[in-house]
Amino acid sequence: MGYHHHASRRQGQGGFVWVSGQGYNGSWVDDEPQGKCQLGFANGNRFEGDVVRGQHHGQGSFRWSNGDHGEGAYENGAQAAEGALVRKNPS
Repeated sequence: MGYHHHASRRQGQGGFVWVSGQGYNGSWVDDEPQGKCQLGFANGNRFEGDVVRGQHHGQGSFRWSNGDHGEGAYENGAQAAEGALVRKNPS
């Protein structure tokens, strides 16, 4: 099962890796990441949760490459005020 190209637009479930090294696995609507997904960034950071038009929006968790992670609500690509940040090595 994978996404369907319709007039060169991704639609449905599937994965994609950009030249930058960022990878996406999840739903596509009109060639944009939409819905539940997993994102991996070239620097080792990872996001798992909801996206709307390619931005973190809704519930999700973000794990930085240093082991820290945040969970909670995201809005327009950023973690909203109500969320939890857990540091791997608290100082």
